[in-house]
Amino acid sequence: RRIFLKLRPVNEKLSGAEGKLVLAESGLDADQLGAIWDLADVDHDGALSGDEFSIAMHLIKVAKSGLPLPPSLPAKMIPKDA
Repeated sequence: RRIFLKLRPVNEKLSGAEGKLVLAESGLDADQLGAIWDLADVDHDGALSGDEFSIAMHLIKVAKSGLPLPPSLPAKMIPKDA
């Protein structure tokens, strides 16, 4: 949450351009990052809310640990307000 707020989201959303810069710092390749974005952007609006950003950060950890990304986001990870 602290990282998300440091990025100064507008209307509680982080734009695709801003999000891309942060996610790219993970060192993952573009295909992995695209898959992570697609999974995390639950409402498919091209921006990440705080909850969606947290999902993306979790999925980055999953990918960096060598585990495969899920084909779809597990229901327990979908924010209640999505």
